[in-house]
Amino acid sequence: MIPKISCQQCNSELTPDDQFCSNCGAKVDWQPASKQVSSGSQSSSLSEIPCPICGQLNPTNVASCQSCGASLRSRDSVSSHGETLKQQDEAHIKRGHRLNFLQSWKMLALIALLLVIVLSIVRYAHKEGPPPGLSQNAQIFMKEVEALQKTIESNPTNEQALLRLANLYYDMRMFARAIMMYDRYLEINPSNPNARVDLGISYFEMALADSVNREQYFTTAKNEMKKALEFNPQHQLAQYNLGMVSLHSGDFEESNQWFQRCAETDSSSEVGKRAQQLIKQHSFTNP
Repeated sequence: MIPKISCQQCNSELTPDDQFCSNCGAKVDWQPASKQVSSGSQSSSLSEIPCPICGQLNPTNVASCQSCGASLRSRDSVSSHGETLKQQDEAHIKRGHRLNFLQSWKMLALIALLLVIVLSIVRYAHKEGPPPGLSQNAQIFMKEVEALQKTIESNPTNEQALLRLANLYYDMRMFARAIMMYDRYLEINPSNPNARVDLGISYFEMALADSVNREQYFTTAKNEMKKALEFNPQHQLAQYNLGMVSLHSGDFEESNQWFQRCAETDSSSEVGKRAQQLIKQHSFTNP
């Protein structure tokens, strides 16, 4: 007995060969036997196998439905098909996870690239500013140096800016740059004894740091300080520093003479007192 199969749209009777309802034209959606078989068929004899497509009961010794020709291995095929779909879904989900993972790395790479660009812009914007890690005083010095450099660029003969920049380099112990700026200033104003002495001290500091050019720097330092005395013979700092240069260059007799002269100029000043102490502490005679 073939059970009645009805259209889900208009409830008209269908045959197993129908793909569309002859009454309303709706497409026939054949469901597995578990949904088509009525409660009576579920209680049928175990010796008969319901067709998974049309619900027809068939003997257990046949492989195909005697009504519609469908395979009677419905449970195995449905189960196998279900496992296949499940595997496909899992593979799809895994692919989705991989895509999400790759997409997250792309996002991180994009963020990193943006950070690099931003840092490059910030560094470029501040490349003329004070170097990082400087103390607050050093940063103030650097800002003033930058301002003076711009002033000198616009007016290369600005004596005040040249001397101030030379003194800043001197205070920061950047003696090579200080020498360059003192030279530029003294070309314009050669009679400033203080600038001459500071220039001589810069050469003296260079001598202490450079053993190769030591003697040359000592000689240049003495020459600049002696020029300062030509403009002001009583310049006590010139006298004292000439004694120091002579002492470090090994000329003890000359250093003694300069310290004596410094003390005679003004024995009550700090420099005069220091010169007297050096005379007492050391015997400035050639060995």
